[in-house]
Amino acid sequence: MTGLTPVRPIKLADEELDPGIRGLLEEHRANLGPYGWKVHAYKVGENLGFQFDNPLSGLSAGMQFEPRRPIAQIRQQLEDSIQGDPEFARTQLAVPPRRQRRMIGALRYAATWYAWPKRVFEEVIEVLFHFHAISKGEWEWMKAVGPQAWPERIERDLRKHQRAERRRQKSKPG
Repeated sequence: MTGLTPVRPIKLADEELDPGIRGLLEEHRANLGPYGWKVHAYKVGENLGFQFDNPLSGLSAGMQFEPRRPIAQIRQQLEDSIQGDPEFARTQLAVPPRRQRRMIGALRYAATWYAWPKRVFEEVIEVLFHFHAISKGEWEWMKAVGPQAWPERIERDLRKHQRAERRRQKSKPG
């Protein structure tokens, strides 16, 4: 096979970062950490990036930037990226549960992916709470926060995909 070899991201230790970029990383950890978000830096080729992960969210987010750009521009790019992803705001609607399990993020993701009506989502989490599969804190948090929130462009593509899948299923014989 010919062509370009993919460049894999390399996770960076905080000490490996320029002080200005490290400051941005620490700032975002301080702002998002209380809501379950973990932020780390990585390098891909000549570019750097920040990766945002939250076990309460079904998706992670990342943003790459050129490290030679002025810090103010990188900060603005980060803020625009965070503002453009409604999941960051959604996860801040309530104090996160003490236990932060990936199952919660997976359940929220599934509710959005399969387009569960709000009532179905609420009934599912109610049953899970009743049978002690989730804690009271997890149940209250999911009631307040709801299913996964995706950026508008992904939401549009998802709805198109779901409509196409329904048409494909209807056209199958049998």
